[in-house]
Amino acid sequence: MIGIIIAAGLGSRMKQFTINNPKCLLKIGKKSLLEWSFENLTKAGCKEVYVITGYKQEKIKELGYSTIFNKDFKKNNILHSFFCAKHLFDNEIMVSYADIYVEPQIYTELSKIKKDIVLTIDKEWEEYYQDRSGVPTSQAEKVELYNDLIIDVGKNVKMKKDKKYYEFIGLFKLSKKGSERIKNLFEEIDNKYSKDENFIFNTSWYKAYITDYFHYIIKNKNCKIHPHIISKCWAEFDTYKDYLRLDNITKTQKLVSIN
Repeated sequence: MIGIIIAAGLGSRMKQFTINNPKCLLKIGKKSLLEWSFENLTKAGCKEVYVITGYKQEKIKELGYSTIFNKDFKKNNILHSFFCAKHLFDNEIMVSYADIYVEPQIYTELSKIKKDIVLTIDKEWEEYYQDRSGVPTSQAEKVELYNDLIIDVGKNVKMKKDKKYYEFIGLFKLSKKGSERIKNLFEEIDNKYSKDENFIFNTSWYKAYITDYFHYIIKNKNCKIHPHIISKCWAEFDTYKDYLRLDNITKTQKLVSIN
């Protein structure tokens, strides 16, 4: 299995914390987000781990990580950053966003699920947003399930009061077959859509999110997407206010390994 950490973004909402460094080098306890992700991917069975870089990529490269540079990181988005690594998509792959901290056992649990596409989702996600400033629940990458399958995912999932929803945390796994299928589909779509053409939810193809791509897969019945359901044990650091409340979320999100 190969690990991929997507760390190309500008981190513009982190303000003073990302002037000189990419967001993934933020310290969470004794280690950076990047160190935690790298270590946990390795412990979960990844023989190689690659970091997809963009903003301040030299800061990551000089630390000795194997990197893949997204040369167009200022113009595209996380989906196209991810597919900068498509030459690796003949392997089983575990993928992590770079701005999340996830407890080690979550990676290990995910590694044991033998499905082609598996997304890690949190069933207690809404509590995390109660004291969160600058990131409303409307920005959560929500997930809807039916019969143990994911039937919708993304920021635009419309929630109904009588249904249970989850949040995609930014961690997923692809089997060798799953990796090859999403690579082939990506190339089909890339040949079909121009960079600025509308893709999903008024988002252009070049600015699409990974969850836009998963939404497309589900709605076009290209392949099934399975859930890995967790309860807390993770945190996202999207804004500087997220980072400032680290002490609080360490307790509420059960981040026991960072102490």
